[in-house]
Amino acid sequence: MEEEILQYLTSKWPEEGCGLILNVRGKLRWRPCENIAENKVETFVIDPKDYVAASLIGDIYAVVHSHVQGSPEPSKADKSGSDFLQVPYHIY
Repeated sequence: MEEEILQYLTSKWPEEGCGLILNVRGKLRWRPCENIAENKVETFVIDPKDYVAASLIGDIYAVVHSHVQGSPEPSKADKSGSDFLQVPYHIY
């Protein structure tokens, strides 16, 4: 799954790519999502339609996104989002 995630995130460069890891009947599955942020180079916003559709398939296990202009350290916004959703953020 990691190779699939990296391939997708790389395809979105120079914008931040994003997606979700779902727990579907005990198996983790990758689901790419559309980044609808106004400034996709500096941030990401998962399309709410993608989030809802994914949540109907399985439990949201993690949020994944890329930092194209920085380190893989979570930003203040990442920490806030993770706390709000109560799911970990994986950053590439």
